[in-house]
Amino acid sequence: MKIKYIITIGLLFCFACASPTNRPETYSEISHWYRYQHFLPDDLRFQQVNLPSEEFVGLKGYKIHLDRYPKEGAKCKVLLVHGGGGNGRILGTLAVGLKSLGCEWIAPDLPGFGLTKIPDDKRYVPYEDWVLVLNDLVQKEKNQVKNFSFLD
Repeated sequence: MKIKYIITIGLLFCFACASPTNRPETYSEISHWYRYQHFLPDDLRFQQVNLPSEEFVGLKGYKIHLDRYPKEGAKCKVLLVHGGGGNGRILGTLAVGLKSLGCEWIAPDLPGFGLTKIPDDKRYVPYEDWVLVLNDLVQKEKNQVKNFSFLD
């Protein structure tokens, strides 16, 4: 009897990770992400002047939503990576609070979360897809920067 419950919970977890293709195109179309703002100090809250730019990039068959906090002449890029149940917009408050570091910040919604869209033929998102998507995103960002080198 216990095995049935474990299998059911496992299947629910797999399907809960699936993201429909009809998600909104921008966080301005939804408000649930904004609800936690009142728990944050004023200097970490989103305001109209510090909202990120939003874009989608195709990686590994997914349409990955990115929040980008650009910085002209930035000497570094920081990739904010959420865990299960999160999204890039929630982590964006770090970019707001640490903007004085002079870095460009990128906060993707990993497949199955946020506004990222998954292909119609995918029934669930395996964890390894997160790793592959993040690897491709790092390579893509690295290729956009002249004279890029990793710090040792």
